[in-house]
Parts: sequence; structure tokens; C-alpha cells
Amino acid sequence: MNAHLRLAALYEEWRLLTESEGDAIRSLAWQRVEHCQRVKAELREQIVKSSDHAAAGSDSAEELRQRFRPVLEHLIGLELRNNEWLAAERRKLEVEQEDLNRSRRTIRQLQGSYGSLPAGAH
Repeated sequence: MNAHLRLAALYEEWRLLTESEGDAIRSLAWQRVEHCQRVKAELREQIVKSSDHAAAGSDSAEELRQRFRPVLEHLIGLELRNNEWLAAERRKLEVEQEDLNRSRRTIRQLQGSYGSLPAGAH
């Protein structure tokens, strides 16, 4: 397989993983998100090697960037979308944590006001 076809296949694999990661984020399947991110980290190394190999061939690095620009722009868009979804989930969790902390403080205040119940008075 020539370097360009290899690079195109790797970018397609990245796209599929990013789509799967997005589905996992929306499903709150955090282990699947972690798996996708781990595989993409490994894939990144393969992409760098293939890019270097292709650039060492007949195409310059600039020619490669131009050739794969639409693919890369699409991948960047998918990554940004996933980051936005992750940020939204994080904000939801932060709000939930604040609510739990507020409830915990209220319970402590009530316990302080009324004291603890005598043994056997539950």
C-alpha cells in the first residue's frame, strides 16, 4: 500500500473512532470513551510515521497538507464537537456536585440545630 493510501486509511480509522467516541459521550459510556482515546493515541503515532514516510517520498509536507486538508478539517470538526459534548457533561456534573454539597451543608446545619436523635428513637 502506498503512503497516501495508508494515510487515507488511518484518517478514516480516526474518523470512525471519533464518531464512536461521540456516541459514547452521548451515552455516558466512559469506558468506551477511554478506549477510543487510547486507540487514537496509538493511531496518532502511525499517522505521524506515515506522514513522514509520504513526505520523504515524492510529496512535500505542504503537498500532503493540501491533499488531506478537507479530511483534516472534517476530523478537527468532529474532535471539537466531542470536546463540546464533554464540556457540557462536565458542566452538568459540576452543577450536580454543587447541589450535593449544598444539600450536605443543609443536613449538617439541621443536625446542628436539632442535635442527634436519642438512641432507639429512629
